[in-house]
Amino acid sequence: MDNLEEQYKKLSEAELFKAYASFLRPSYAEFYKKLGYEFHDPSNLVLALTHSSFAYEHLEHRAVDNERLEYLGDAILEFIISTFLFHHNDQIQEGEMTALRSVVVREETLALAAEDINLGAYLLLGHGEELNGGRENPSNLANALEALLAAIYIDCTEADNSHETEAEFFALPPEVYSICIKLLKPYLLQAMAGTLIYDYKSRLIEWSQEKYEQGDLQFKLLSQNGPAHCPEFTVAVLLKDKTISTGVGRSKKEAEQRAAKTALEALR
Repeated sequence: MDNLEEQYKKLSEAELFKAYASFLRPSYAEFYKKLGYEFHDPSNLVLALTHSSFAYEHLEHRAVDNERLEYLGDAILEFIISTFLFHHNDQIQEGEMTALRSVVVREETLALAAEDINLGAYLLLGHGEELNGGRENPSNLANALEALLAAIYIDCTEADNSHETEAEFFALPPEVYSICIKLLKPYLLQAMAGTLIYDYKSRLIEWSQEKYEQGDLQFKLLSQNGPAHCPEFTVAVLLKDKTISTGVGRSKKEAEQRAAKTALEALR
């Protein structure tokens, strides 16, 4: 009878990763509840959560990152959002649909949707990425969300043994569509209403130019704290020398945008 080491050597790369994943995963019960989907094969979820920094630090365990899933998820996401916009309103023209899709699938929107399900808490990160705030990094969150959609697609197709043709195997499972729309519909509706904005600073400046004199609106850096690898900036928005909002971010630009967003909400 083979000993454990000999059995380990006979496993395929995929089997090795699945074996390793079984030791890594925490309880995903709460995450499944927020997501509205429970994986048939949890290693598909683990792969979607694996950042390249973690994979690099665990090569001896055949750890694989989520970048291939991200590639597939990007295509799935574009298809679903395009389909939703096409069927939602037959008066929307091609150019407007393209613009709406662009704002919905951009990094900032996907990161917000990922935060809604606390996706960052489950990411597998390397030590350095963890120290640098990788769980809150919008790029990591957006990429992981795309990978998650692809992982659900893979999980559904692997679990369904009723496929008789190749076309049936590659068809988009309804679970993928429903979960994607569930996660992104609030932002889709905001985009269609014209309220999904990311350049809040420019919007605030435009607003002030219509109502006030030049120089009445100012952005002031209040503080810069934290270590060099993870700084924290605090910025205030002043209107006629009166503070109307503040914002905190990992860069001065991010803090300005957050302060401007708060100001716009207060001035409505």
